[in-house]
Amino acid sequence: MRKEYEQRPIDTKVIRENFHGALERKMNSLMSQGYVPMGGTSTIMNTHARPILKMDVKEYIQTMIKYGNFEIWVKESELDHSAYKSEQEREHLVIQQSRLKDNVEKQFRIIEQLKIDIQNAKKLEVDDRKVLFKSFKDNMNKRQNIKRFEKLQEASKIMELNKLDYQENNKVLSSLTSILDNYYQLNPTITKDILLQSR
Repeated sequence: MRKEYEQRPIDTKVIRENFHGALERKMNSLMSQGYVPMGGTSTIMNTHARPILKMDVKEYIQTMIKYGNFEIWVKESELDHSAYKSEQEREHLVIQQSRLKDNVEKQFRIIEQLKIDIQNAKKLEVDDRKVLFKSFKDNMNKRQNIKRFEKLQEASKIMELNKLDYQENNKVLSSLTSILDNYYQLNPTITKDILLQSR
């Protein structure tokens, strides 16, 4: 990659004066500070300058801009372009890996809680003397347990799919990291930030 310097505007000032001489003095003062005129001087009749006297006042307007030098990096070779795409893809995969990991942990917590609920429901014994409709209560518990078991299977399936995606992404991530490590070794002055901000 090639390092260049680019001029970009860093500040803008607009001068408004009733007299051309005063405008030139302000322009000279700003130019000594590094500002340059943008375009020519405009002239307008300001009807709001002296509303009490109901007079139009002639005004001179000049825009002044200050520029600064910014360091930029330009991709030159196919290797630079390829490394740039790889770094973007790696950034995307890192975010995706974090989401997948969170999803796996979430499903794991759901599964563990469902297992506890199922075991507790199996251990639950209803006393005939305390519950009037024992068979009704037992049937409700069985139906709830069936739903829990279905949720458990669904959560397990989602967790397994997320694990597979995580492992697959991890392989791609390792491959990209290896490619980028080689690129950075060949170009010691280039960092990840420089590569991603290059044009």
